[in-house]
Amino acid sequence: MTIEPVEKYIEYFRRCYRADSSDLSLTNITKVRKDRLIHFSERDFLACGELPRTPLVGEKAQSLLEQSDTYRRERRLVYGCLMITGTVDQAGGFSNRRKIFSPLIYFPANLIVEEDIYLDIDTTDIRANLALLRLLLRPEFEASAVDSFLVWCKVLIVYISGPLSGQMQGAFALA
Repeated sequence: MTIEPVEKYIEYFRRCYRADSSDLSLTNITKVRKDRLIHFSERDFLACGELPRTPLVGEKAQSLLEQSDTYRRERRLVYGCLMITGTVDQAGGFSNRRKIFSPLIYFPANLIVEEDIYLDIDTTDIRANLALLRLLLRPEFEASAVDSFLVWCKVLIVYISGPLSGQMQGAFALA
């Protein structure tokens, strides 16, 4: 067997993996390895659009940069905000309750290396955490309401960047 067909198989399996995991699930980010997670507990300058990017410092930033490069095809770097925490009832499984610590909305993110490492997001590419919404909303809830929720989130972000000016807390980056 030559090397060329093997590479085609590998690429095929990568595409299959991406298709299977295209629905990003962030229902409990406390289960994410600590070296793949950075919390921002002060003002959220990025999601509000006050800053185009934010500097990341320390060993965690370097580790996140290395992992985002290593796993660039298998994982996505995201920046989430408006964190929801608590438990929900669920049928089946080992427990009747499921813990949630999840962003309601998130943005695709990039790491930029200049003199320092910076986290950059596109505030126009806001995404609703559909997996979280499916857990929180009743099954009979219309799908169109979920679509309108994303429009509402865009309005909320604009409002927060106005009079409330960056008061959201609990954002994170995840590779």
